[in-house]
Amino acid sequence: MARFRLVGWSVPLLAFAVTATAGIAAGYLLRPHPAPAPPERLADSAPEMTRWEWSDARPDIARSSEERRQIARRVIDGTSTLVEAAAAMRRIDRRSPQFRWEAFRAVAPQTTDAERHCREVIFWVEHVLSSGREADELVGHLEAEIECRRQDGSLALPDDAP
Repeated sequence: MARFRLVGWSVPLLAFAVTATAGIAAGYLLRPHPAPAPPERLADSAPEMTRWEWSDARPDIARSSEERRQIARRVIDGTSTLVEAAAAMRRIDRRSPQFRWEAFRAVAPQTTDAERHCREVIFWVEHVLSSGREADELVGHLEAEIECRRQDGSLALPDDAP
């Protein structure tokens, strides 16, 4: 079996090759790389928005979420009716350029926007109360109100005054 034997000139050559390879690798790894291009679209929540549009919308989303919580609290406290709260939710939705009406309507295609906004109120009431007997009772009452209004044809939201 032949053994590899270093001769006088091969040691400096081997040292040069190792140093050069390490230098090239370090140079590549340490050089500034351009930031990755943002994805064309976000995959979750709002597929129609780019990442940059989404981050610009964050303050508006946070503000509208807090307004929705306040509306739900008024329903919980009994200072607002379901229909008043649904009309307030609709105003928030109309004001937001990020609101996706197609997605909103696709959730329950057989219902009206008025019923969808009422169910939006129920969602936020559940969110604020989390769980428990109070949440179950109030949600049951609100669901019954929607059904009653659907049957008698009074499930409509007041028009917004300009």
